[in-house]
Amino acid sequence: MTRFPSAPRYNLARKKAYKLIKDLNIRTFPIKISDIFSLFQISLRTYEFHSRKIGHSIEEIIEATGAKDGFTIYSPRKNSYKTIYNEDVYAPKRINWTLAHELGHILLRHLVDFNLTKICRNGMDDP
Repeated sequence: MTRFPSAPRYNLARKKAYKLIKDLNIRTFPIKISDIFSLFQISLRTYEFHSRKIGHSIEEIIEATGAKDGFTIYSPRKNSYKTIYNEDVYAPKRINWTLAHELGHILLRHLVDFNLTKICRNGMDDP
């Protein structure tokens, strides 16, 4: 397990983003991030879907996670990711940004390398 960095790794994030764009031969923008989730077989669900599944309101999800826009959960047992996002945000482009942000956590292996099960705006949880 790697020690959690003390500062954001912007250069690494930028390199990973450029590599992804090159590897996927993306030539048009804006990028539809949800297509990349499908390509990598990462589960992508809305807060509404998750709310019905777990039997809690969207407001309760936001309060519990501290994440108004979205968050990602990692299952070490299944070695799989689930990104959950709020489709009812104030600006539609915000959803794409949120999904790109969460994809960044996945591609940078934050949840695996730092032994976390989720990263939310209010902090990171310990497994």
